[in-house]
Amino acid sequence: MHRSKRHNGSIYLTLGSVFFVILLSFFHRFTLAAQPQHEVIAASPVETTVFTRTILSELNNLGHLIEVQFPALLNAQPQTYRFTLTCDEGGETAFLSWAFDNRCGDSIELIVTPQNPETIPFVSLELQVTPNALFSQLTYTLTIEPLTPLVPLAQSEVNQVIDVYSDRTTTFTSTLSRPTGTEALDLSLHFPNLISFQPQTFRFTLICNDAYASQFELLGINANYGDLLLWENGKHCGDSITETYEPGYLPPIGGLEVQLLPFEFPIFFEYTLIIEPITALLPVALSDANHVINVPVTSATNFSQMISAPLGDQVDRITVRSTALAGGQSWDFAFTLFCIGTGTTGVEWVIADFPETLGCGHTITRHLQGGGAGAPVPSVDMIISLENHADPAHVQYTLIINPAGIQTSAQAPPGFVIALEGVSEFTGTLSSANSSDSINVSVSGLVAGYPRSIEFQLLCSGAGVDSIHASLQGGSSEFGCNESLHHTFDAPGQQLPLVIQQTQPGGNLTYLIAASPIFSPVAPPDSDPHTLVLLPAQASTFSNTISAPEGDSHDTILLDARHPTDHARERTLSISCVKVRLTG
Repeated sequence: MHRSKRHNGSIYLTLGSVFFVILLSFFHRFTLAAQPQHEVIAASPVETTVFTRTILSELNNLGHLIEVQFPALLNAQPQTYRFTLTCDEGGETAFLSWAFDNRCGDSIELIVTPQNPETIPFVSLELQVTPNALFSQLTYTLTIEPLTPLVPLAQSEVNQVIDVYSDRTTTFTSTLSRPTGTEALDLSLHFPNLISFQPQTFRFTLICNDAYASQFELLGINANYGDLLLWENGKHCGDSITETYEPGYLPPIGGLEVQLLPFEFPIFFEYTLIIEPITALLPVALSDANHVINVPVTSATNFSQMISAPLGDQVDRITVRSTALAGGQSWDFAFTLFCIGTGTTGVEWVIADFPETLGCGHTITRHLQGGGAGAPVPSVDMIISLENHADPAHVQYTLIINPAGIQTSAQAPPGFVIALEGVSEFTGTLSSANSSDSINVSVSGLVAGYPRSIEFQLLCSGAGVDSIHASLQGGSSEFGCNESLHHTFDAPGQQLPLVIQQTQPGGNLTYLIAASPIFSPVAPPDSDPHTLVLLPAQASTFSNTISAPEGDSHDTILLDARHPTDHARERTLSISCVKVRLTG
């Protein structure tokens, strides 16, 4: 009996131990199940995200916590998603709860709004099981579907300063977005070249990147995407305006505002403002006194000056006299006016006692008669003017005065040395007796390894203008009167013969060769490589300047496509170039 009791006691203890283990196990399961399982999901902003899990409910009101993160919305507009929960058999007893009493098979729609640029937006969902599903194994699938496009967030500075250059096209690219981000920009225009220059007119064109117009199609919106962006005087994407800016002692300042109109859905614009100078950058001619030119009767005289409008010296008054005729002699003089620059058609040439108003390219002969002792020196007065020209103009004119019977061309080939600044000129005459000239052309200050391109322009006046042909040794083609030719000189001391000939001699002809160096701006050196970060949902741009043979002749660009939620995708790379040349 004692053994039996001990046995029974042993059995009792054993049963008690089993009961204690059962209770301990039950309590252990209770304490473990009381802590909901925590899952983290990264939702795609462009594709449907599907998340499937199996859970075992052991006690009532035990939950399964799901945190849905939206890392792509860190720099984006609010986005609408549809959340749908589906379950396996018996799943009708499960329901999804986050302030809404939804069950398996139900869907809700939520707008996910980023709170700040440093915190990933998220939605917390708790899956709970009803009491009658205790100790059940349930499999559920959570589907997260983006209903609206991923719209980037514009984070531009509200005030932007744009340097607008007078000799090339200026482009400015920025972004706008609503309802969050930068929805309006004030653009301050700064014209650094327009100091003591003529007024200049620019064309402004606003181009919008249409990559985001497709969001309208996805949303089924019957609206013109470009009409949501508003800028100067009610203009929209694709529109252009022209504005003229008056120069002064300080660079002029202009302004434009670009803004997005209110809209019911998030919108994003990447736009480019293109600013093109449509009139030339023209200097202001300095004011000067009246000019008196004393001309001999044994050689030609050249007189050059500049006039401009509407600012600067618009009118030159010139008196041409010859003291060589003071003894009573008389002489005929051929006056020829050549002009280069902008606005040459507006130049008026008025000569005293001549009824017609002449212009650039005309030739007129005037007779000067000397008097006896004490008589005034014979002279002729004239005016060269731009005062009636309406548009901005800057003209360099050359008045050539040839005494009758004098040939300006020498027997030996004359030299024509071209300076690397300004306009260099060479004048001569052709006639039946001398129907061609050969001129040795060279460029002063040329440095080895730095070629310079020169533009030659031929101006003619007199008989046989249509029969004039000019050619430069090594040049690509001939050129005639009122035509031009470009040629590159690449070696110091290089001389090339320029031949001008009259194929059908028929009388006296005066010509002028104007040579202007053509420069390209020099790109400043910078540090390579540059990095272009490829954004996940908007176009990425990089712009810079290169030049050759001087300056920064190449750039190295690294494309950084890393992004925490970026999926594999194809990208289109394009490059647009604007060639810039400056005429010195």
